[in-house]
Amino acid sequence: MSSLSDGRSKSCKGLQIENQPRDAGSGITTNTIDTSNCKLLFYGTTTSILELSVYEPEVPRLELPESLVQSIWAQQAFTNDQLVTHAGDTLNIINPGKLNRDAGPDFLGATLDINGIVWHGDIEIHRTSKDWFTHQHHVNPRYNSTILHVSLFQDAHTGTLRRADKSLLSELILSTYLRTTLRKLLYAHRTTPTAGIACQNLQADCKDLQLAPWLQALGQKRLYRKKARVAASFLKTPNLEILLYRLILAGLGYGKNIEPMLDIAKRVPVFTARSISNAADRAGVFLAVSGLLFSNYSAYPEFDEKLKKRYIQLAKQLEIVPMPAGAWRFFRLRPSNFPTRRLRQAASLFNTNALFHKDAIGVLDRLMCNNPVSSWRRLLQKLLQPSVTGTKAQPTTKIGSTRIGKLLLNAICPVMLVHADHVGKPALETQITGFMQYLKFERDEVTRHFDGLALTSRHAGISQGMHELHETLCIRGRCTTCKAGKHFIYKDLKHNF
Repeated sequence: MSSLSDGRSKSCKGLQIENQPRDAGSGITTNTIDTSNCKLLFYGTTTSILELSVYEPEVPRLELPESLVQSIWAQQAFTNDQLVTHAGDTLNIINPGKLNRDAGPDFLGATLDINGIVWHGDIEIHRTSKDWFTHQHHVNPRYNSTILHVSLFQDAHTGTLRRADKSLLSELILSTYLRTTLRKLLYAHRTTPTAGIACQNLQADCKDLQLAPWLQALGQKRLYRKKARVAASFLKTPNLEILLYRLILAGLGYGKNIEPMLDIAKRVPVFTARSISNAADRAGVFLAVSGLLFSNYSAYPEFDEKLKKRYIQLAKQLEIVPMPAGAWRFFRLRPSNFPTRRLRQAASLFNTNALFHKDAIGVLDRLMCNNPVSSWRRLLQKLLQPSVTGTKAQPTTKIGSTRIGKLLLNAICPVMLVHADHVGKPALETQITGFMQYLKFERDEVTRHFDGLALTSRHAGISQGMHELHETLCIRGRCTTCKAGKHFIYKDLKHNF
């Protein structure tokens, strides 16, 4: 086909070709071919066509949601006994991890066996391998903890994925291991209800069951499970103050920053933190070790460069290696829960008259043995809320009462139960188990599932029982072993099983 340069139009096999001069001085013309189905545009000189482009209307695509792939992984809805990675390595899933609904990898805390080597880390989920690059994970240090990339389909990028530290990432393609068709999986994903628990709309019918004592017993069972975990750790680390310090810092991590706070507890041990006599220096060392002092995550206008360098130097003198700043999460956190503020609060627990100023276990033992249980909450709050100095730029508020309640239930009470066993004080153990009645009822996403229950009393012992019930029975569908569940199942039957 030759271009037309004389302004004429010519019919060629049913296509109407028209000349439209593009630049009178260049000798280049734009030629258009129109049909009812498509339009061809090409640019050419009087002797040859330089470029031909076909423009077609874009066909709308129905893309599978990434949440479907996450659901397949979470439910392990695939044949997982003979898995092989894209590189040909055998893969055994020991623990698929826990779904992360915030920034960072999709599943946290997974355990995998890859070619006989056990890996602990995170899992990232995508529809195709290309999304790893599309989402910029290859330059984000937060994804260096990823031990496996799972995608539904293979593409040209499969086998080339690398972390920000340039290490190659193992990949699993799910499409070849699915137990059923993708259509059925998508239908189930779209139609599965997201309601809370099975009896949520029936709880008003439980008025006469007297569930409060039963829930309180479940709450004590939960407390003793926490005690068992501390006792197991005590066998490896026979120092209850160190274990208490770790649990307190984990509690200040507020879910999203538990692991980094535990890392701080390892890098700045309780005896090291106690050796720093100046409160400002201690807080500065905590911030320097966190890696956040010079990062873009949070500014410190009250710290000039000289002061920042001083804190870095103090950390070096204590032979502490700073953490990477990317380990911390700020996404969807209230300012009161920012790690920068929680780190200052952790450092303040070594201030005068605070929990870790001296022997923490001895302080707690004397407080609990010499005072009535009804006064413990107020006295313990003083140990966890020391006076903290802040600035206008970085006000440092004390640990809130709700967070203190969590620290008492998840850290101090379990540790002191182990202590009571260790020193032979059964009376102290009885007091600790009864202490939950003096703590406030926890209002959270789990206890909201039981709003319909008519309870005569509400305190932390009841809310802990609800957590135990939800974790051990409700989400596992074990309604026939639940007091309320059996009531709903058997109430209209003429006989019981």
